[in-house]
Order: sequence, then structure tokens, then C-alpha cells
Amino acid sequence: MSASGDVKSPPAGSGGGGGGGGAKGVITVTGDGTADCVDDIGTAARLSKPAGLAFGGADAMWITETGSFRVRRFSPKDGRLVTACGSARAYKNGAAKAAAFTIPFSVCADPIKPQSACFIGDYTSIRYFDGETVTLVCGGADNGFVDGKAENSRWNGVTGLVVTQNRQTLFATDYFKDRIRAIDLKSAHVATIGGDGKADTRDGNGVRSSFNQPRKGLQNWKSVWPNAIQNNSSQK
Repeated sequence: MSASGDVKSPPAGSGGGGGGGGAKGVITVTGDGTADCVDDIGTAARLSKPAGLAFGGADAMWITETGSFRVRRFSPKDGRLVTACGSARAYKNGAAKAAAFTIPFSVCADPIKPQSACFIGDYTSIRYFDGETVTLVCGGADNGFVDGKAENSRWNGVTGLVVTQNRQTLFATDYFKDRIRAIDLKSAHVATIGGDGKADTRDGNGVRSSFNQPRKGLQNWKSVWPNAIQNNSSQK
């Protein structure tokens, strides 16, 4: 992902194809390899630059697309891929198909109703989709760095999201600000919990540490913590 908002494609050969010569046991569940936004079943459906993926139970997989600027919902049971929300590249809250995203990069399922609702990390904001409507959690249309009241906070590249199982705290990576931040969903308050804003890999407590374009968080079946952040230095 670049400062201009472009998302780099993975290296050639890194994706799972449906042709021969692939690893045994690996199958394509949706999409045919053509970049497009088509709702359908199995490989008759099409995706455009899928970037974020989150499981929402046995019958829901949430997918964000940076090519179509939409959030898609895939059903592992019947193989159907549908557009959940989003319509074009813009910043707009509202009804599902009328809402718009700038760069919907990350997603995590709502632990209370994971099959029908999710949190979405857009470029300069975090939104919430309840199954019908997209609303603002924090941030806005402008980028920057501001902690405090959620609606007044500013972000610059929300590329990773995880939420606690009690749905009290949402953790997010702020890619271009080199920070890890937490949103208290009850008090609607944003605070930086890791990173001093300098692109580095220094260990330390809280804001005395440094990150270099953090991208992802870690979730296991019991808890969610941002302490296993994928840093650029770990890509070597």
C-alpha cells in the first residue's frame, strides 16, 4: 500500500489458482482470477483485489476489496459470494449499497453477531456494518493523527483490525502513522497504545516503542491482542 492509496499486488505465483500444478488439497472457493465485482456462486463469482478477510462463524466470511471498494460476504456452506456494502470509491455512510469506502483494507467480524455484522478498516476511518447500514466508529474523510473523541480522531491507513470478544475494545494498526491504537467502543474514545510515530523497530513500553508500517494484528480463539503485529522488518 502506498501513500497515494495504491495497494501493491502480491508477488506472481503467490495466489491460489484453480489450474493444475497447484498444491494438493488447495482449492479455489470463489473467484475465477479475473478482477471484477460479480456476485455469484463459486468460481462464477469475481473479486477485485481482495485485501482483508475475517471469518464470521460457520456460514460467513467477510472480504474487503480495494479494487471494487466494497465489502463482500462469502458463504462457505453454499459457496455464494454477495456484496454486503459499498458502491464506489468515496466516503459515505448510510444504507448498505449506498455507502462508499475510500480503501476498505481490513475487516473483523462483530463477535456478538459475526455472521451479519462487521467492523471495516477504511483508509481514514473505521466503520461498522450492522447488516443493513454503514455507520462511523471513528475517524472521518480526512487523514491525519488525532487521538481523543472517536468522531474527531484522525487516521492514515487502517490496515489491521481486531476486536475483543466482549466487544469493548477495538485495536487497529495505523499504517502510515506507525502506531497501534485502541478504540473504547463504550466511551467512543481513541488512544495510542504503541508506537511513537517514528518508522523503526524499537522495543519498549507503549509509545516508547516504534513500528515500521504495521499491518496486521493477531486473534486466537480466546483473546485478541495487538502484540503480534506484522512489521515490515519481519518480511525479510
